[in-house]
Amino acid sequence: MSGELIELKAGRMGGQDVFVIDAREVYRRLGVRRHFKSWIKGRIEEHGFEEGQDFEVLPLEGINPQGVRPTIEYNLTIIMARDLSMIESSQAAIDFRRDLMARMDAVLKAPVKLDYDLIIELATKPKIKAEERGRLEARLDADALDHTGRDRPVPKGREPYGV
Repeated sequence: MSGELIELKAGRMGGQDVFVIDAREVYRRLGVRRHFKSWIKGRIEEHGFEEGQDFEVLPLEGINPQGVRPTIEYNLTIIMARDLSMIESSQAAIDFRRDLMARMDAVLKAPVKLDYDLIIELATKPKIKAEERGRLEARLDADALDHTGRDRPVPKGREPYGV
């Protein structure tokens, strides 16, 4: 499994934009032998992970493949996924942690993509309605990710040099 691309998704926790990873993916990659439900609940309790800060419980949708109760899904922050990989003591956990850190390095080193057409539109149309201006500025904020590993947007006026 080592070397397999880890899928990161954009999410929001604790009022911050963060990268999240599916808990079942972490569970599978760590090679845990316990049942998923008992493993994730046990780790959350044992190590004091907090909902809304370290993980989120996704809304129940549909029924699981066995036709009984819907499955409960979790999204984890990168930090929680890393911590879980440190808790599990196996070669699979070591491999996962290395793959996760390599993936994060690649994401953090990726060039920041700014929408220059949007910047020009905001600069040249000062009479844009307040609602529209707010929507356009939110798009710019979403594009200007902080590449320092803090998983949050760059505050206005604090953009990195050369941008």
